[in-house]
Amino acid sequence: EDWTTSVANAVNEAERPVVLVAHSLGVTAAVQAIPQFRKPVAGAFFVAPPDVSNPEIRPRHLMTFGPYSRDPLPFPSIVIASRNDPFCAFEVAEDIAAAWGSLFID
Repeated sequence: EDWTTSVANAVNEAERPVVLVAHSLGVTAAVQAIPQFRKPVAGAFFVAPPDVSNPEIRPRHLMTFGPYSRDPLPFPSIVIASRNDPFCAFEVAEDIAAAWGSLFID
């Protein structure tokens, strides 16, 4: 929750257009912060979003992060994933990107 609030505060206090850049849990925090944004976001560059819905690969510290929204993101975005990420199967990352309407890069 603190991470999500921090991301929302940074976006809302920005004086110029914001491009979100996040890796791993930062992606989760950024996406969960979207409902709190009061200013538009120009775009996002998300790398290696973890599969927070899979309890078999989710470390205990990820338990507080809920599942991702399946709604399209309200800004252009790129999701980059790898085929050897221990925290997210490639196909899951591809599915997340498709749900968000993001360009997906391997």
